[in-house]
Amino acid sequence: MSAVRVGVTAIWPYLLLAQNALQCGSPAEALRLALVAEHQPGSASARAQVYETIGMALAELGQPQERMLENFDKAIALDPKNDRIRENRDIAATLPSQSRSGRARRLRLRPAPPLKAEGFRRDRGDQINNYMKLLNEQRRNRMSSRLVEV
Repeated sequence: MSAVRVGVTAIWPYLLLAQNALQCGSPAEALRLALVAEHQPGSASARAQVYETIGMALAELGQPQERMLENFDKAIALDPKNDRIRENRDIAATLPSQSRSGRARRLRLRPAPPLKAEGFRRDRGDQINNYMKLLNEQRRNRMSSRLVEV
């Protein structure tokens, strides 16, 4: 995806590619992309999906259960009403900690549904509104400081 190649600062391109990599059986690539997505601006529900994806990738890579569960817990904290994330966390808690059979783990964890365009639009709209508020606040502060100088 070209947005990722140019290093766009938005959560969605990285999340989409991470989830796709996970579905295609490339958990290391999914983890790499999800870790980049973790540092991008986005809604709480998108961030929850990022942490869920990290947890799932760690499960497939046979990483320690504590690391897996920590990411699922972060996801639940961000989106407490998401039943799929809760279910995946419960499944991850029952996975054998020493097993390295990523394929068996992947079959048990429920993938996220495909992302819908309205989620992108809503997040982008929120991002634009927040940026406009910041710009307006900065402008008011500059104007206030100039009035004080006069």
